[in-house]
Amino acid sequence: MPNASIQAAQHLPPPKPTAWLFPALVLVASLTATLYLWQISSREVQHLAQTQLNNHAKEITGQILKRLQENENILLGGNALFSARGGALTRQEWHQYAASLRLEINNPGVLGFGFSTWVPQALLADHLTAIRAEGFKEYAITPPGERPFYTSIIWLEPFTEMNQKAFGYDMFAEPIRQAAMTRARDTGETSISGKVILVQEGKQDIQNGIIMYVPSYRQGMPAGTVEQRQAALRGFVYSPIRMDDFVHAALINIPEHVAIAVYNGKEALPEQLLFSSQPPPQPSFPDENIPAFFTSRTIEAYGATWHLAFAGLPSFAQQFNPSRSLIILLIGMLASLLISMVA
Repeated sequence: MPNASIQAAQHLPPPKPTAWLFPALVLVASLTATLYLWQISSREVQHLAQTQLNNHAKEITGQILKRLQENENILLGGNALFSARGGALTRQEWHQYAASLRLEINNPGVLGFGFSTWVPQALLADHLTAIRAEGFKEYAITPPGERPFYTSIIWLEPFTEMNQKAFGYDMFAEPIRQAAMTRARDTGETSISGKVILVQEGKQDIQNGIIMYVPSYRQGMPAGTVEQRQAALRGFVYSPIRMDDFVHAALINIPEHVAIAVYNGKEALPEQLLFSSQPPPQPSFPDENIPAFFTSRTIEAYGATWHLAFAGLPSFAQQFNPSRSLIILLIGMLASLLISMVA
């Protein structure tokens, strides 16, 4: 009998060489389905994160523009004083008006509210005499030197020790400020300067700055053409703006998982950085390469162009449960192996 059993076993058909093909096909098909589902889940997470970042960018851009418009309204109100009082407007009246605005509460981030008068060289001596007669015996226009025209900051509220550093400063003598003032004078429109360091800044906690100008023309003089506006110019109602303070005040709360950078111009040039939510030595984003979640906006306002860049920090994507797609991949791979083994 044992010999008969052995002989029967020897006559069994050998396994087919393609027997492995079906379980292999099952494994490939199930793994393909797993990878497909994983990609869909991963793309959904990325889409949600990018959409959230785009919404942050839109909201932040709108808040910054809104704060610029609010600051312009304050300057337009100051310019309206000249429409009512003309050349009779006094330093005390300017102080009273500025005090009524409560700028430190209603417009934080803006360093001051001032007036820079336009002084042709022929009237320089009379101008110096008039300001010194108000009690400022050491008053002078800085920087010194002979120029066809001067501008001098004669009123700047609040008239704190910090703002007094700008008293008598000729902004028209500096090219970046001059470009914005010339644009305001010739167009009759509000104008914003490029990146500057304000003369009020000390040696510590220095911030990048910009200046907003509203041109002021004398009543009764025509201002329909560029030449007429140049002849009628009285000066500029303006405000110096420290960008760190301004942006933080405009946004109130910066999303903690998003890095924000504002550049002067159309490109993200490091030397034109106006504001960054990331502290040094990382002035804009945590990585030199473009982050996984990134978007940008370019805005044009008051003659200036700003490039705003927004990037998700490493913790940003964690808000959208990225582990879900990894779980799908892991479970799918295990299921694929089990199904293949059963097959």
